[in-house]
Amino acid sequence: MTDDARTGTKRAALTPAQRLRLRHIGPTVETEVDVARAFGDEMPTTPALQSATRLAAAADVMGLPVDDIVEALVPLDARPRLAVADTALPWRDLGSLATEILLRIDGSKSTMSIVTGLDVAPSEGVRVLASLVCRGLVELLP
Repeated sequence: MTDDARTGTKRAALTPAQRLRLRHIGPTVETEVDVARAFGDEMPTTPALQSATRLAAAADVMGLPVDDIVEALVPLDARPRLAVADTALPWRDLGSLATEILLRIDGSKSTMSIVTGLDVAPSEGVRVLASLVCRGLVELLP
């Protein structure tokens, strides 16, 4: 402990490492960055929501597995909502997982929160959600 002459109190002495650290701490430098110019040429991290619909149509024409393509394009931060009235949904033709997903969709939850709250792996939930998007029962909002 050392005496602090200014305040008349005792304080702990600094270790050599603490003194070295204090010597190298400089003032904070504020820099303005033009984000549009700095990152303007980068691709967005989430695909456009309409691209899933366009790819599904193209894959269907080419005979490719539509669900696999759309599943890869379902943004986890998108907010699914019903594209048709709940009375118009084919409840009897849907599996139990699809029904559970549809019941969880309220228009405010993100895809991530919907598929992580299921009793199956999130990847399986996204696959079923993608098939519901392909069937036109669900749409994705940003």
